Amino acid sequence: MNFGNLPAEYSTCESAKVVVIPVQYGDPASNEGKSSLGAEAIIKASAGLRFYDVETDNVVSEVGIHTTETIIEDDSVKAVETVHKTVLQFLKKKKFCLTLGGDHLVSLGAIRAHFNKFKDLTVVHFDAYPDMRPARSREVTDHGCLMTRVREMGPFIQIGIRSMNPDESQESIQDRVFYASRIYDNKSWSYEMLNKLSPNVYLSIDLHAFDPSIMPSVNIPQPGGLQWYQFMDILKLIAEKATIVGCDISELAPIPGFDAPNYTAARVAYEVITAKFFRE
Repeated sequence: MNFGNLPAEYSTCESAKVVVIPVQYGDPASNEGKSSLGAEAIIKASAGLRFYDVETDNVVSEVGIHTTETIIEDDSVKAVETVHKTVLQFLKKKKFCLTLGGDHLVSLGAIRAHFNKFKDLTVVHFDAYPDMRPARSREVTDHGCLMTRVREMGPFIQIGIRSMNPDESQESIQDRVFYASRIYDNKSWSYEMLNKLSPNVYLSIDLHAFDPSIMPSVNIPQPGGLQWYQFMDILKLIAEKATIVGCDISELAPIPGFDAPNYTAARVAYEVITAKFFRE
């Protein structure tokens, strides 16, 4: 099945503007790697999407959405390398790449590819955790230091953070972290956020960013996260300010028999595509 279960006229690689890249990789040390099933669950749930967008009066699927074969890796280094090569391949063909994980570590390969391709790029990282642990080794093994490595590539901001270790607090760049507790009832923060964006923006969306009331299907849910329309407001502001050049969505850990969060994750992907092509 392809994303949205679209007919061939809207899903061939040649004509599609969007390429969805599913990745089956989950950290075995994290709840037995349940997040490795996330991309497959999002693709399956996407068949239930309705592609007419009420707000923009557009049929979103008409931009063309092609879905690649799933990247299947059980080694962290190989997963990052394969994602990097695959994303870069499609960026050279001027496709908008939407990578679906999987463990958040797969984002590193996609982000690296976008820094290779685009100048003036800022990564906007949605998450409950900063993933800013010290990178004591050059080997890629743990998504806990994901953003520490991204910091080596270029600028970033973080939205929705609400839990961290002491060593992450020391590593974090505080004026680039927008804590969930400080933004939930305060819109003035968005001006500061927008002023930190480059002309090009890459979205890295770890589903832990959302409140468990709408996204319980993550390995370690944290209360106090983003609500749906709060996220939508942020997405619209970013799309109006900058050019969204790529995105990844990660960390869905499907709960058997409970599909609602899978549909929410698929809807996040749909809204990112809408923001890219119909809100800029």
